Amino acid sequence: MHARLFPHLAEVDLNKKQEHIKAQINEAYQTVSHHKVRKVDHKNVLLIGRTRTGKSTIKKVLVDPTTVADEMKLAAQTRTATIESYIIDDNATVLNIIDTPGLFERGSSEINLQDNKAILKTIETCIAREITKFHLVCFCASFESGVHEEDVKAMKLLIDFLGPDLTNNACLIVTRCESKNEKQRVELKHEIENDTMFKPLAGYFKKGILFSGTLDHDSWNNATDNLYYQFETVVSYREKLIDLLTNNVEPFNVTESNITAYRLAIEEQEKSGTAKSGKCNIA
Repeated sequence: MHARLFPHLAEVDLNKKQEHIKAQINEAYQTVSHHKVRKVDHKNVLLIGRTRTGKSTIKKVLVDPTTVADEMKLAAQTRTATIESYIIDDNATVLNIIDTPGLFERGSSEINLQDNKAILKTIETCIAREITKFHLVCFCASFESGVHEEDVKAMKLLIDFLGPDLTNNACLIVTRCESKNEKQRVELKHEIENDTMFKPLAGYFKKGILFSGTLDHDSWNNATDNLYYQFETVVSYREKLIDLLTNNVEPFNVTESNITAYRLAIEEQEKSGTAKSGKCNIA
């Protein structure tokens, strides 16, 4: 090989030089840039259940697990469907949480026409916001009042509405469990899965049975040491729920045919005057 005419121009290691330049650019970007943009993953979460089951509290605890529960009110706090967005910083996931009005607020033992309309209105609100996919549908029930007939009706109402494929994205969240130990949770799961009334629907929750809670209002007022245990339990519940929310899951698509079929069923229910009987047949 002939000697180079200009030996001072040594052969450059381009890869090494690129790495050096990249490192300096990255350092400058982190130091002087005021606006950092990154791609986020959106997950749509629907909360549904009987009135006063703690659906809205789940949102509060996701943001701040040190939240103290509000004093119990007789009337439901969520009157219309709300959609709020939250970002999980460590994995850039945006949670669009749809909080629905509580069902069976009037204490009826039958599926009421107004409950059907509330569900339809919620879905229509989502579609108006271009939310046509649900990654997780959370049926909420309170530990204090137990899972009973009205909870089952609320669950079946939405499954009948949207179709059996919804079960792939459905879970049950039992709320107000901040003071429950592992033995109590296992017993409750067993009871739910084997209850005569609930058992036919238990298999619908393909995403499992979870628990939730918040710092108890009375414990806070009395400043009891039980608050420490409650906080540890609440954080554990919260971590499991966030893990489920951020899993890579195929979303359930809401189609126009779902909306049309349900709207027609409600119209038929109004015409036939079956609101009190609770009959709402959905194909």
